[in-house]
Amino acid sequence: MGLCFVEPDAIGRGVGRALYSHVMRAARELGFTRITIDSDPNAEPFYRRMGARPVGRTPSGSTAGRELPVLEVLFATRRDSWVDAWTQGRRAVHFGNVAEFQAQFGPASAEAAHYSCLAAFISAHPAVLILPRAVPPDWIDMVGDVLGWGTVEVYDGLAEVPTRGLSDAVLSRPALVERLKSLGLPLVPWGRTPDFAELAGEPLPPDALRYESKRAAHELFTRLAPDPPGIRVPEQWQAATRRAAARLLRTRGRAGRTTVVKTEHGAGGSGTWVIRNYRFPSQLPRGPLLLEEFVAGETGETALRDLTSTDWWTRKGTSTRWESPSWTSRALPTRAPPSAPESPAPTPRTTREAPSPRS
Repeated sequence: MGLCFVEPDAIGRGVGRALYSHVMRAARELGFTRITIDSDPNAEPFYRRMGARPVGRTPSGSTAGRELPVLEVLFATRRDSWVDAWTQGRRAVHFGNVAEFQAQFGPASAEAAHYSCLAAFISAHPAVLILPRAVPPDWIDMVGDVLGWGTVEVYDGLAEVPTRGLSDAVLSRPALVERLKSLGLPLVPWGRTPDFAELAGEPLPPDALRYESKRAAHELFTRLAPDPPGIRVPEQWQAATRRAAARLLRTRGRAGRTTVVKTEHGAGGSGTWVIRNYRFPSQLPRGPLLLEEFVAGETGETALRDLTSTDWWTRKGTSTRWESPSWTSRALPTRAPPSAPESPAPTPRTTREAPSPRS
């Protein structure tokens, strides 16, 4: 790469970063594995900040006796099969609809929207990130610089009201919908929902969410890997009611066995508890419930803990109860909700000058 310049008056406005990101993205998509840069000496620090590494020097083609620094950018020669299957090996639009997804199976946690920033990592190379809550302006730049993403467009603060789904918020902004469609990139959600299906233009099959059930996922894993070496698959039992679950818990507790209690749906550790010496059925959530044998880790740790929130448990003697969490997340700053939910698409906070969305 050579002869890539920015007008002096435009330096410091993100133009150089946008040009560099465009070239790298195009090179990746065309299948290049290596780019060399014949740099102007004054531009070498910029290319180093963007991740290029110096590999030597070369004579200038325009000034006798002058040498130019040569830098190199290497792309991975092997691409994981999951990247091909997930996004056809391309950059993607990442959709942080965590609360909207979880609301299909029960009340979504008030903190689910904060969790949605992890949608940045849904695929290997995001181009756009759509978030319900506002995030710090430089957060995605810091992450992207480390991971070599280049420029990522961020549309955040779209669903500050907890009861509103992210897909619905995007659908109410025709300019943003048009912008996303114009990119021609895969849309990858945190989880599939009817509203997201409408946005993506892909119907949601009736059985699309069957393996979001912890019961169905356990059955699938057991069927696919009935006796995997080095892996202990815990036994799982279904309890149709809270009282039936309590009976089994008491029986296992008298035998000195620890039990994992799960609601059938819930992402990550949501709706999951580890219990020993359980006594009172009123402490359990309503059924149906799933109970699993507890498999201790390598350290043999068997301390009681709640995987939903470390603040939900209080212990008294041999009994355990959970309460509503009193903590609030400090992961992201609190910002005022937008005054006009039907507003046009927000301008992405990136260094790339994207076309202004039309209202």
